[in-house]
Amino acid sequence: MASTLMAPRCALVVLVACCFARFGVGSSFDEGNDVAPVSDVSDASSGGKKTFECDQDTYFCEDATGLLANGAGSVLFAGRTRTGMLRRALVRFDLSKHGIPADGKVTEVKVSLHVTKVPPLDPEETVTLHRVTSQWTTGHSNVSTGSCANATRNDATWVYAQYPSRRWSSLGGDFEAEPSASAPVHDLGRYNFSSDQLLNDVQDWLDGKRENFGWIIRGDEQHNETAKEIGSRETNMEPALHVEWKMPDKRKSGGRNHDLEIALPVVFVVLLLGAVGLFLYRRSNRAKYNALQG
Repeated sequence: MASTLMAPRCALVVLVACCFARFGVGSSFDEGNDVAPVSDVSDASSGGKKTFECDQDTYFCEDATGLLANGAGSVLFAGRTRTGMLRRALVRFDLSKHGIPADGKVTEVKVSLHVTKVPPLDPEETVTLHRVTSQWTTGHSNVSTGSCANATRNDATWVYAQYPSRRWSSLGGDFEAEPSASAPVHDLGRYNFSSDQLLNDVQDWLDGKRENFGWIIRGDEQHNETAKEIGSRETNMEPALHVEWKMPDKRKSGGRNHDLEIALPVVFVVLLLGAVGLFLYRRSNRAKYNALQG
């Protein structure tokens, strides 16, 4: 009789132990933390950081005819020249080929530009990045100075996003009026641009909410002789995009449902064993009762 009594008791003990072991007693799912910590190297389960090289860049000169560009030059320019002509630069970084997971949460973004030449009188001036809203392409025009060459097929110019077939909606490029980021620039060297809006731009591109057309770089456009020369992707001082991201905490984003999927079959088996033990216990008692009656 002792062995038959033990069966339902053992079944109950096993059931409780399974539930405590699977879901924990006094453990926390850390409801206030929706992302896992990030490490210094990329990790599919926690997050990571990457530096993206510029895959497209160019600059163009203010020109009502739209026939001037510099699609393959070794430098970019942004600001006004000594004669008052505007220069604007375009940069784009391809985020699709570098393996940031689709559910990654971007936590930090920095655009890095290397200023390689400044005007002789170089007061501190603000350089801004604006999110571009139309697709643009680059051609093979090339000049090493701050001027522009004759546009070649596919060059972006003051008039054309893709010369000579597709125009900008607005002269000088299609972009958001409010800058995504800005930084004061007054000397040679590398400058980092970072802001919440810059982070949102990258997150939206990764999420597919907006198409990635990069940013346009604008210098001081109010005063003459303010144009800054910036290294292009054709050099070792090219623009760079630094992105850090974290992965969602799986314990909160679906781990509990997964636990239930595993635990339910275990509970079913334990309950079945308990029912069998109870049946055997009752049958044994009935047999003994009948023997006593006989």
